[in-house]
Amino acid sequence: AANSKRPLILVTNSQQVPHLERFNNTRLLQLTFSRPKPSKLGLWLRMVGLVEGVMMTAEQASRLVEWSGCDVRRCLLQLQLMVHSNNSEVRESLTESQLWWRWP
Repeated sequence: AANSKRPLILVTNSQQVPHLERFNNTRLLQLTFSRPKPSKLGLWLRMVGLVEGVMMTAEQASRLVEWSGCDVRRCLLQLQLMVHSNNSEVRESLTESQLWWRWP
């Protein structure tokens, strides 16, 4: 990291992660964000879904937010997995009521 000419972007939910200690002595800009309110995150996820062609109800967005603990990254990664996964195990593990996205 000290010799890098490119910026490193590290994202974590905890600053006390042992494997990131080596970056504590480097020059860095630290941005701290708080988790959004569940209602706002659910609304935002529905808007992202609309832009990407994925329709979901407020209840479905709320369940995703609750499952993730209001973690924005986790919500987006789970949506991406659900929408773009060609893995039959992922598809078969979901109940019909959860199939609210359109498979590509």
